[in-house]
This record gives sequence, C-alpha cells and structure tokens, in this order.
Amino acid sequence: MRNSVLIPQQLHEKVINAYYGMNELIHEVMSLDLIFFLLGLILKDYQYSIEKDDFNRLCSCLLKKLNTNKFKYPLHIEWMQHNGFIKVKNHRNFKDCEKQCKGYKVENEYLLDIDYSKGIGCKEYNFIDTDFVKKSDKMINNRKIEARSTTEYLTKWLDNYNFRINSSEAKDFVEVEYVDNDKLSEKERGKIRNQRKKG
Repeated sequence: MRNSVLIPQQLHEKVINAYYGMNELIHEVMSLDLIFFLLGLILKDYQYSIEKDDFNRLCSCLLKKLNTNKFKYPLHIEWMQHNGFIKVKNHRNFKDCEKQCKGYKVENEYLLDIDYSKGIGCKEYNFIDTDFVKKSDKMINNRKIEARSTTEYLTKWLDNYNFRINSSEAKDFVEVEYVDNDKLSEKERGKIRNQRKKG
C-alpha cells in the first residue's frame, strides 16, 4: 500500500502553506492528499532522470479515475498551476484516449539541490485519507495488471529476481551497433556478431 510520497522540501512547505492559507470552504472541494499524489506522479520521471526541463505526460483517462463525488483532479491541477508550483503543456493524443494528454512539470526552482536516491532536499508527505489511499492503490494495481497482461514478453523479465545483464557484452554490442556504425562496414560488423555467437 502506498501511504506516502517524497516531495522536494521547499515545494512541500509552500503547498501546505498555500492550502491552509485558502478559505476553509475550498477545502470541501480540494484534497491535500490528491494534490500531493498528483505532484508525486508529475515528479516520478524526474526521480529517475537528470533532465529538469522534461514534461511528464499524464493521461487524463487515468487521472479521471482519481475523481470522487467531492474532489476532481482538474481543479487541483489548475490550483497548482495558478500558485506557480507546476507548468502544464498540451501533448499529442495517446491511442487509447479520446482527449489530449497534457505534460506536467514542477517549476525548476523546487528541483534545485535535490537527490531523491538519498532523500536530500526532500520531505515525505503521508496520505491522511485511507479511502484515497485505497483508490489510488487500486488504480496503480490495475495499471500493473494491464501492463503485465499486454506486455508479458517484456514484464516477465522485470519480475525475475535472477535477471542479470552482462555489461561488457552490452557495451560491446552498443559500440558495434551504434557508436562505430560509420567506421565499420556491414561485413566487419557481421564478423564481430559471429565471434560473439561462437564465444
């Protein structure tokens, strides 16, 4: 069960202050849990990438599953954008989705001096609403099940704890196939491939 999300500390503090600085009536249609969950989704790719300028595409068809009678995700996105926490950019359609999927990005000022792997410059937000946690877990688990069923030929390797990569052979392959493409003739590349197969 996903009970928390790691957020840049400065962003965490500013979101909390902005949320509790709003009129309390707004809290009836705005969920702090949903705000931080959406920020976690937006930041997910950044945690594994060096690029701060990339927009993370989130499909509206999936985000709609987070909506409840009380809380709607577009209002939360609009609020974060209005407060200068995120930028939003339109992207092309995904084939399964009727509407455009937008790209989302946390403003660069919140991404300075952060190391997710060590937790430096980050703060954990613990979800409060157990119903929200169950709903978000269900959405994530359904996506995992769908991914496993449609891409079993790939995901079977991701679940295998014995999976290993021979890094020296992988480097050789990349050098032959991609790096030295201009320097090697097709005949020479064929010789190298045959040597690999024999060796």
